[in-house]
Amino acid sequence: MSRWKHSILLAAVVALAWGQMPSERGEAVTRVGMHLACQCGHCGDTVSGCKMQLCGSSAPARERIAKLQEAGMADRVILDTFLKEWGRGAYREMPSSWSWITPYLGLTAGLAFIVWFVRRSYRRPAAARAPAADPQLARYSEQIEKELQDLD
Repeated sequence: MSRWKHSILLAAVVALAWGQMPSERGEAVTRVGMHLACQCGHCGDTVSGCKMQLCGSSAPARERIAKLQEAGMADRVILDTFLKEWGRGAYREMPSSWSWITPYLGLTAGLAFIVWFVRRSYRRPAAARAPAADPQLARYSEQIEKELQDLD
């Protein structure tokens, strides 16, 4: 491949990678938007996490957050502004560590139950493990074994 083709390929890769990098403005909007519930009524996500195309709530909210940040407003003041308009129910707290570990604890408890149940199910009953102590029972067992051998 010629040198200019390598240069064009490298420029394309750099341009694509550059386009994927979040801007500082985008990070600031995300920081505020993750504390606000999307008001579209369909997704149940946050303003920064809403992935609906043409969302009538999250896209304008992100634009407004960016404008308020450019005006020099602090994150808390921006949140309070939105909460006055949308109500206190629109505030989303950051998930605690308990909410992250709960699914793993449930999975561990479920697996432990399955192991316990399988082990218990495959254990032979105590009567099958212990030798027959009753002579009459031993005689019947021998008779059953002889009859089974005669069937073969």
